[in-house]
Amino acid sequence: MRIRVTKLEERKDAHHPGNIPEGYIKEGLFVDYPQVGKGFFMITDRGGWVTSIVQEIISFNMFKTMNSVYKIEPIEEEQK
Repeated sequence: MRIRVTKLEERKDAHHPGNIPEGYIKEGLFVDYPQVGKGFFMITDRGGWVTSIVQEIISFNMFKTMNSVYKIEPIEEEQK
């Protein structure tokens, strides 16, 4: 399944402030749900993309890392 990950906000206590701007979007293939204590990873056209360590699961599609709050959305594929 293809997903879109959007940075909703930067944490006020971010370990690396200003690293990724708010509103940043990354798309790729879903690998696994976010897990506290691990970076969230997805496969992209350029290999892979990973966040900083997940600190909290906010809801089924939102999570907080050491630096940011992200939202995950499925991308609907065009039917051929």
